[in-house]
Amino acid sequence: MNTRMLAVACFGLAIGIAQPAQAVTVSKLMPASGGGACQLSVPTTDTKIRPKATGMRNEGTTNAFVICNLLAVRSGSTLTGVFVDFNSFDSASHTFDCTIASSFNTVSVEYLTKSITVSGDSQTSILPAEMPDGGFRRYNTLTCILPPGAAITGVQPQFDDDVGT
Repeated sequence: MNTRMLAVACFGLAIGIAQPAQAVTVSKLMPASGGGACQLSVPTTDTKIRPKATGMRNEGTTNAFVICNLLAVRSGSTLTGVFVDFNSFDSASHTFDCTIASSFNTVSVEYLTKSITVSGDSQTSILPAEMPDGGFRRYNTLTCILPPGAAITGVQPQFDDDVGT
């Protein structure tokens, strides 16, 4: 009897060991300061719009086109969301547009424009379902018409990372 039980236990153990491993995916954020991730769309020597430790700030008197890189975090990974942090540093309420451009190449680009209102610190999210084809593509950027007194303090691309088994 003990021999049979031992054989059954060994067989069960062997089956358990032989099972294929399941991949594990973890959702991650890749936060970056707006001051480091963003730049002027049209370079200028105007020092009123500049990257600072507190973000990409428009300290001038006119709107500025600012573009932010949403990093391709890993080869083959796809964005699952984008979170952008804004700030009004002049205590006023600002409403402006931001557009995400998503593409596999420079020919087929999809655009999504969102209206942003900021009157302090706020965060805006952009999710795959909001994109025209229901998802992000390989290359992604965010362009905002940043008004005076507003800043992009951070961008946080979100992606799924295969961490193995």
